[in-house]
Amino acid sequence: MWAYDFVVVRTRDGRAVRPLTVIDEYTRECLAIRADRHIRSSDVIETLTELMVVRGARSHSFRQRSGVYRQRYQGVVRKCRS
Repeated sequence: MWAYDFVVVRTRDGRAVRPLTVIDEYTRECLAIRADRHIRSSDVIETLTELMVVRGARSHSFRQRSGVYRQRYQGVVRKCRS
């Protein structure tokens, strides 16, 4: 199972950076970190789609901790698995 979530960190000048982290919960391997000041839902979908293309979408399940992008992402998972 892969899990993804955002972490909020601050730079020295106090500005927020929001890294998107994706991990494999079984192996504890970090699969991706995408950091930017503003990450859109399309950025999340692009990152997860790239991972599925590289690693395969065969039987992976995705767990999102915050639930924000779940509905938008369901269609992409279906397309990559077929």
